[in-house]
Amino acid sequence: MTGRNRVVRSFLRRSVRMVGTPLPDSLGEGSFIEGLPVKTGPKPLSEDIRFLRHVKKTESCWLWVGARAGGRLEHQRYGYFGVGSRSDGSRRRVYAHRWMYEHTHSPIPEGKQVNHTCDTPLCVNPAHLVLATQSSNVSDMHTRGRARGKQRGWLKGRKWESTK
Repeated sequence: MTGRNRVVRSFLRRSVRMVGTPLPDSLGEGSFIEGLPVKTGPKPLSEDIRFLRHVKKTESCWLWVGARAGGRLEHQRYGYFGVGSRSDGSRRRVYAHRWMYEHTHSPIPEGKQVNHTCDTPLCVNPAHLVLATQSSNVSDMHTRGRARGKQRGWLKGRKWESTK
């Protein structure tokens, strides 16, 4: 008797107690149980489909509307995405813009970062993502006026000089 038949047989035994009809001794081939479909649950979606379910396309940017990294709302600047399998322990979180870059361009080399040309941290549009070094990213941040110190007044009266 297979495991599935064993479960169904125990269910039928409980049902017989309530109804009073005897249970047949054999639940082999040809019984009504053999023809029942086995419910296995939904098939898992591919990573690409799961990723695109969390993207809202606007005229220029593709905004990540899934989970975001950080604690408080004002610190949640970048989106993240779960990849890998829970069953084999390879499950991990990756930044959404890095995942998109790796799947549309190439792997990210050591020492490089993915920079947003649109200055929108939640954007995952592949056309807006470029590779950059840390120093070029910081220089770009200051020339575009995105430095947090400038917003808070820490750099008042100082001008940023680009290293280029």
